[in-house]
Amino acid sequence: IAETDRPTLLLLDNADHVTDLGEVLAGIAAGAPNLSILITRRAPLGVPDEHIVPVPPLDLPAADPLTGRPARTGLLENAAIQLFLQRTPIHLDDNDLSSVAEIVSMLDGIPLAIELAAAQCTYLSPSAIAAILEARGYALLSSRDRHAASVSRQRSMDDVVAWSVEHLSMEARRLLATLSAFAGGFTMDAVLHVLERLGESDLIDVFPEVVRHGLVHEAEVPGRFTMLEPIRWYAGRILKEQGREPFVARAHAQWVAQWARRVRHEVTSLYLDEALRTERAERSNALLAVRRSVDLEDWDTAAAIVVSLFRLWESAALHGTIGRNLLQIADHASGLASRDDRRDLLFDASYFHAYQRQPAAAKERIAQIRRICADDPVAEGFAILAESLMDNVVDPTMVDRLLEADRLLAAAGHPQHWMIRLRLGVELLFADRAAEALPVLRQTLEEVELAGDLYDLPPVLWQLAFAEMELDLLDDARATLCRDLRICRDHGFTLAGVQALVGLADCCSRDPHRYLAEIGLALAVATHRFYDQMGLPYQVEWDERVTAARSLAVERFGAEAVLQAESDGATWSLVEATDLALETADRR
Repeated sequence: IAETDRPTLLLLDNADHVTDLGEVLAGIAAGAPNLSILITRRAPLGVPDEHIVPVPPLDLPAADPLTGRPARTGLLENAAIQLFLQRTPIHLDDNDLSSVAEIVSMLDGIPLAIELAAAQCTYLSPSAIAAILEARGYALLSSRDRHAASVSRQRSMDDVVAWSVEHLSMEARRLLATLSAFAGGFTMDAVLHVLERLGESDLIDVFPEVVRHGLVHEAEVPGRFTMLEPIRWYAGRILKEQGREPFVARAHAQWVAQWARRVRHEVTSLYLDEALRTERAERSNALLAVRRSVDLEDWDTAAAIVVSLFRLWESAALHGTIGRNLLQIADHASGLASRDDRRDLLFDASYFHAYQRQPAAAKERIAQIRRICADDPVAEGFAILAESLMDNVVDPTMVDRLLEADRLLAAAGHPQHWMIRLRLGVELLFADRAAEALPVLRQTLEEVELAGDLYDLPPVLWQLAFAEMELDLLDDARATLCRDLRICRDHGFTLAGVQALVGLADCCSRDPHRYLAEIGLALAVATHRFYDQMGLPYQVEWDERVTAARSLAVERFGAEAVLQAESDGATWSLVEATDLALETADRR
C-alpha cells in the first residue's frame, strides 16, 4: 500500500475485535499519503484525522396519532419494512404489514435485529413474532443457521449487545443497568436525579464511556439521549441480576413524580407549549413509572404522577392505557398523604367511569370523594361537578347545584372553577335551553381566554359550537369549531381534535349546501372509525347520528352521492380529515 502513488481505499468491516487497531492504522497511514481507510465499528478509534460518521438505524413507520401504533398508510415505502420483507423466507401479504410495522418499530429499525426477526417467519407469523417481542423481549432474535451470520457474535441480539457490554468497565456496566430504567430516552438532569437518590452520583463520570461504545447515543432532540430497545432490554436483565431493580425503579418513579408536578403547573401557566413538548418526550417514562409504582404499592408516587398528567393523557386519548392503573390507585386514595391528591384522584376516577358509561361505579367514586374529603369544601364542588358528568339526563336541580359548586371553587380561588361554568352551560343545553346556554358559554370562553390557558379552550369551544348549532347559527358554529380544530391540530390535542371533527360533521350535515352536507357525512363516518380506534365507548351513540345524517343526505342528494361520501370517510386518516375540514371551512 505504501508503495503505490494511486489513491487507494482500505475497507475494514466490523473492525471491533482487533486490539490496538488505531495505532496499527495510524502507522500504516503515516507511510501512505494516498491511502484512505474506511472502517465500520461501534466505537471511534480516537486517532488524529479521524472523521466519524454515525450510521443511524433505519427510519421507522410513522405513528398513528390515534393509537400510537404504526400508521397503516405508506408502509411499503418504509425502508425498515422493505428490509424485513426482503429477508423473510416466505411470502407475506398485505394483511401482515401492520404486524411487520410493529416488529420493526419495537426493534428501533436496527437492521440486524430486523433480519433475525424476519428469519423467524419460517416458523411464526408476523403477529406472533410481534406478540412474543412485546411479552418476552428479544431472546427470540437468534439465528440457528451458522451460515446466517458472518461471525458468532452476530447470531443473536444478545451476542451483539453482550460483546459491547463486556468491554465496559464495572462502573460503566452499573450505569448502563441503571439507564435501562428509562423508557423512550432521558436527559442528563433526569439521570443525575436518579443517581443522587441511589447515592451513586459518581457513576455519571463514566457516562462518556457508555456513549463511546455505542450503547447510548444522542437523540435528535437537543439534550436528550436514547438507548435502543434491544440494548435496554439486555441492560435491564443486568439490573435484575444485580438485585437493584426495585430500588432503581422507585428512584426513577420519584423523579417522574417531581417532573410531573412541574408540568402540571406549566400547563396552567404561560408555558403550555413547553409543557406539552416535555410531556410527549417523557410520556413513556411516565406511563412506565405509574405501572412500576403500582407494582411496588407506592401509592403516593403513583397518585402524584397520575393527577398531574391525567388531563394531558386525556387529550392524547390515553384513557384505556392509564385507566386500570388509575382505578387501582384510587382504591388506595384514603391512605394518600396529600389531601389535594386524594380529591383530584377520586375526581379523575369518577370522570373515567362516567366517560366509560359506568354510572354506578362513578357514583361510588363520588361517594368516596365526600367520605374521604369531608373537610374539604372544594371536594364538594368537585363531587357536584362529577355528578353532572355521569349521564346526559336532565336533572332539574343540577343548575342550582352547579351554581353552588361554582361558589365553592371560586371562594377557594381554585383555577378550574371555569369547569363548573362550562357544565352549567351543558346542563342548559340538555334541558333544551340553548338560548340561556349561549351567554353562559360565551362568558366561560372569555374567562378562559383572559386566563391565557390555551389548553382549556377546546372543550369550551366545542360546547359553544353546539349551542350555536341548536340556535341554527351554523356559520358561527362552523367558525367556532374550526378555531377549536386549529388549536387541537397545532398543539397535538388528539381527543379534542376528534371531538371538534364530530362537531363539524354534525354542523356540515345540517347545512343546506350539498358540498358541505356531503363533507359532513364523510366526517361522520371517519370520526366513528376514530372513536373505534381509540377504544372510546361512543360508537353506538354516534351510529345513530351517522344513520340520521345518511338518511337525510339520501333524501336530499341521492344514494350515489351518499355512497361516495361514505367511501371517502372510510379511508381518511385523522390528519387528512382535519386538513379537509379546515379547507372546507375556508371555501365556505
